[in-house]
Amino acid sequence: MDVAPFRFLLRWSAVTVGLPCALGILVGQRADGSARLAEALASGRSPLTRHRASATRGDVGPGHAGFAEDGAARRAAQGVRLLRIQKTGGSIFGDLVMKKFCNQSAGNCLSANHDDWSEIAKDGAGTGSLVTLLRDPVERIMSEFFWLRSRDGLASASRTDWDFQNKTWLDIVQTEKDVERALDVFLHGDEASPSRNRQTLYLLGFRNGSVVEGLGRQSGNGAPYAWDDRAGRYVRRALDHLEEMAAFGITDCWVPSMRAIARQLGWDANAVGEFTVASTPEYGKHSIDLSATAQSTAMGASFRQNLPREKIDEIERLNKVDLMLFRKALKRFTERFGEACSLMYEPLGPVMREPERKPAKR
Repeated sequence: MDVAPFRFLLRWSAVTVGLPCALGILVGQRADGSARLAEALASGRSPLTRHRASATRGDVGPGHAGFAEDGAARRAAQGVRLLRIQKTGGSIFGDLVMKKFCNQSAGNCLSANHDDWSEIAKDGAGTGSLVTLLRDPVERIMSEFFWLRSRDGLASASRTDWDFQNKTWLDIVQTEKDVERALDVFLHGDEASPSRNRQTLYLLGFRNGSVVEGLGRQSGNGAPYAWDDRAGRYVRRALDHLEEMAAFGITDCWVPSMRAIARQLGWDANAVGEFTVASTPEYGKHSIDLSATAQSTAMGASFRQNLPREKIDEIERLNKVDLMLFRKALKRFTERFGEACSLMYEPLGPVMREPERKPAKR
């Protein structure tokens, strides 16, 4: 087997496996909500209803006609709840940014758990303003793969809020010495893996046999939707949930996202921006330097710029729904929050490309 295209994987694995994961997520036991989503929405007490109303007003920042300072101030008093999707920057945002700027006295600055939409929505009022982060699917899934093979991943991936049900699959992914084979098993070895389209999965909600109207009942933790059959419907529903949030950010546009989220939550956007530049990595803006120290490599890695093109295409095909969601969220991020998001690469795989036009015959 020609291993040349995968030398990057071998070298990256040697750098990252066994290190504390600088971009890892501190996981914990998720809290159970007490009220059903339907009851919360019907009562009008749900923060989701308020977020939808504010989103339609176009709260995009100072100087914009739709900016509602009173709404931002109200959200600041409510606190914040992060829908924390794995490997999208939740630990950095929750453990650094939120701890510094969220109103801790409100008791509603919640970011430790990997709750999905159904759990967050069930909690009803008093949970704080909802926010989330989305990341280029290729970057996210590769980050999850290498995290699973790290010391932190070996110790933490069995926790319930990672939703891995196939222990045999997980063991191979984590311990197989051949990195190429481990990645192949990670991508193809378990049809029910929650890693596939994980961002859409968490925005739709799926735990505890929860029902998403019109999209079917899920069989349990980690069971995927029929990703290959209803991609458009899943993306539309996930985007609806995204609109119901107070704000969302793009991990690959880290500093603009922190400013946008700060304005929507009533935080000092300038202070958040300065803190972000000084204290947190700007994801996806640096090439991987394989000769660098492990720490500096982990803090600024772009997998897209190093993986073979065929491997990128493979990941994009398997995570088509997340790719569709991410590209639409990129556009919506600028429309809604007035922040530019320019990537050094375009997350545009073969499943999304327009067919090439053949030149007209003369």
